[in-house]
Amino acid sequence: MFKKPLFIFELANNHGGDVEHAKKIVSELKAICIYDEFDYAIKLQYRDLDTFIAPAARGDSANPTVQRFLSTALTPAQFKEVRDCIGDNGFKAVCTPFDESSVNMIVEHNYDYVKVASCSFTDWPLLEEIVKSDMPIIASTAASTLEEIERVTQFFKHRNKQFAFMHCIGEYPTPINNLQMNQITLLKSLYPEVPIGYSTHESPDESLSVSLAVAKGACIFEKHVGIATEKIKLNAYSATPEQASRWLESAHKAYMACGVSGCRHDFSDKEMSDLWNFRRGVFSRDNITEGSIISGEAVYYAIPKIPNQLTANDMSKYNQYTATSNIAADGEICTDKVGLVNVREMAEAAYRKVKKLLEESGVALGKEGTYELSHHYGIKQFEKHGCSMVEVINRAYCKKIIILLPGQENPTHMHKVKEESFHVLYGSLDITIDGKSRTYQTGEVAHISPNQKHSFSSASGCVFEEVSTTHHADDSYYDDEGINANKSRKTVIQYY
Repeated sequence: MFKKPLFIFELANNHGGDVEHAKKIVSELKAICIYDEFDYAIKLQYRDLDTFIAPAARGDSANPTVQRFLSTALTPAQFKEVRDCIGDNGFKAVCTPFDESSVNMIVEHNYDYVKVASCSFTDWPLLEEIVKSDMPIIASTAASTLEEIERVTQFFKHRNKQFAFMHCIGEYPTPINNLQMNQITLLKSLYPEVPIGYSTHESPDESLSVSLAVAKGACIFEKHVGIATEKIKLNAYSATPEQASRWLESAHKAYMACGVSGCRHDFSDKEMSDLWNFRRGVFSRDNITEGSIISGEAVYYAIPKIPNQLTANDMSKYNQYTATSNIAADGEICTDKVGLVNVREMAEAAYRKVKKLLEESGVALGKEGTYELSHHYGIKQFEKHGCSMVEVINRAYCKKIIILLPGQENPTHMHKVKEESFHVLYGSLDITIDGKSRTYQTGEVAHISPNQKHSFSSASGCVFEEVSTTHHADDSYYDDEGINANKSRKTVIQYY
C-alpha cells in the first residue's frame, strides 16, 4: 500500500475558500519536499453543505463551525481545479469526505486515497458508501475504543479493502503530555499487517512527536498546514510551510537515526576499527611449542595489540586453536601462528542429527535444557566415538537420556562410585560389560555395578534412559588414558 513513508499535508479550510490561495500553499509546500525517501500528499476536505448543514442552522451566525464551513466553501469545479494543481505539482491527492455525496465527488475527481476522519470512524452510512470505491482507505482512530477499531477492521477486511489506521488525538491543539505515542505501538501489535500512521494536532512548532512516531514504526504522517494572510488566520495546530519544513527535517533525521529495520545493520569500518582498538590481545604466558592446543591457562590478555593478533573475544570455548609454530613467552598470538577448528559449527551440525533422532523416537524432553555432546576423540570423530546426554535429574538418584547416532560407540570405561541401569526406549543397544556383549531391544534393561568396565554402541541409533545413583563428574575412568586427559571432550548446547 505504501512503498515509501507518506507525508500528508492537510489543507482543511486553510485555503480560505480561495482557489489561488490554495494553489500558493501547494506551490510553497512543493519547495520543502526535498527528501527523496518520502512520498508526499496534500489532503482536502469535501462537504456537501446543502445536506451536511441542517437547513435551520445555515443562517446561524453564532455557530463558528457552521460559519467557517460556509465562508470557505468551494464549488465542485473549484475543488477539481485545486485537486488538479495537487497532481500537477507531483503530490498524491487525499480527500476526507464528511457525507455520502462527497464520496461520489472524490471518486469523480480521481483521488489516490480516501481519508476517514476520526469523527467518522464509526459513521456506518458513510463507511458503507466509501467501501464501494476502489480507493485505499486511511482512517484516523481518535477516541475510538479497541472494540470499535476491531469492528471497523473486520468491516474493511470482509470487503477486501486496502486500509491503514492513524493514531490520532482529537484535541485541537494537543498538549505534549497527551500525545499518547505508545498507541502506535499498540496498534502495530494488534494489527501487524495494517500500515499504522500518525495524525498530528499539536503545536506547529513541535517536532518531537514526528521523531517519536518514526521510531515507533509509523509509516504515514499527517499535519495541518496553511499560509496566513490579512484575511486568513491559522489556527493553533496548523503549520506554515517553514514550520512544516522543520517537521519534515525532524522526520528525515529520525529515519537516519533509526536506520535499517528487520535485520542487523552493516558495521562501518570505523566502528570495527574503534572497537578493535579497545579489545585485549592474546599473549602467550609461557613458551608454546608447535602442535600444542592453546588453552586459557597458556595465555593472558592485555593491550596494546598488533595487527592480526587474536583478541580475548576470539577465545570462545568453541574455537580450538593449535600452534602452527613455536611461540615465545609473552609473544603475541597471531592468526598466522595458529590453526583453528570451530567446534560450534560441528557441534550444531551434530545437535541437529541428535534432535532428529529424538523426534523420531517420540521421547519427550522438557521445553528447555542442555545437551552434552561427548566427543572422546574430538568433535570431528563425534559420529564415530561418543554420545549425547540430557541430564534430567541428579540428586541422590540420577536420570539421564542418552542418544546414540547410528554407528556411534561410547568407549570402554567404568565408574568407581556410580551404579547405573540402562532402559532402552527406542532402537537397539549393544552393551559390553566386563567383556561380555549383548544386544538389548526396546523395553529391555541392563544393570551395571561400580567398577564394571562397559562400553555401548548402536548400529541403527538408539535412545535410552540411564537411571543411577548420583553422578559425579570425576567418576568416569576410561581405558584410554588419552580420553581421561582430554579436558575438551565435552560440548554443552542449550536447547529450547
